[in-house]
Amino acid sequence: MFSGISFFQIPEIPDLPTFTIALIIALALHFFLSALWEELFFRVPLVFLFTIHRNNPKVFIVFLVIFSAIFGLCHGSAYHIILQGFHGLIFSLVFIKTGGLNLGLSTLRAWFIAAAVHAGYNLSLLFFPQFFL
Repeated sequence: MFSGISFFQIPEIPDLPTFTIALIIALALHFFLSALWEELFFRVPLVFLFTIHRNNPKVFIVFLVIFSAIFGLCHGSAYHIILQGFHGLIFSLVFIKTGGLNLGLSTLRAWFIAAAVHAGYNLSLLFFPQFFL
């Protein structure tokens, strides 16, 4: 019926270098995809807010700080509002400085760049947590 395959058969574990490479790729992909969605949720709305408040940069800066604080809060407690909120502000500035507030392909490019910086930060937390916490 199952041609000799048992449900209790333990799969072979690949050799360590192959497993390590696969683990690194999986972690990098996970961190990039999670960062990509977070950047979509927290940075791309800034484009629309900037479009609406283009003539009033103070209002836009208030929105920038609010989005960064919410980003921090979504990562944990009030402590994270400061720590992750600061990093959210940095990711927002990366998004803005790489053309994120221009409509079109530059927004898409800036989104990917901000997500890559975010993913790099997340990966650095994995390998060097003592420097960031």
